[in-house]
Amino acid sequence: MSQYMEDCHLRYCVDEEATTFSAFLLRESFFFPNRQFWIWSCEDRRRRTWDIIVGQGMSPFFGETRECVWMHGERNSVCYSPRDLLLREYPEHINVSGKAN
Repeated sequence: MSQYMEDCHLRYCVDEEATTFSAFLLRESFFFPNRQFWIWSCEDRRRRTWDIIVGQGMSPFFGETRECVWMHGERNSVCYSPRDLLLREYPEHINVSGKAN
């Protein structure tokens, strides 16, 4: 996950030098019949919080055609709860009732 987050930092913060990240902390897990999600958080050297969604199951990146493990990382400047982050990023995969679509 560290290498992935370093790549995310370079993509989202193009005007900053490379950074390192603190230990990754598991915030919450969500388990559904056709996919699972784990929401992790860490801080960069500037003490900004970054969130990482790790998903397993049908991937949003391959048109639901194959199962795999995938990640999505971004800086959390608004302090979303894990459920809110998941609903905001992948609303087509989870609905407000908590059931997978």
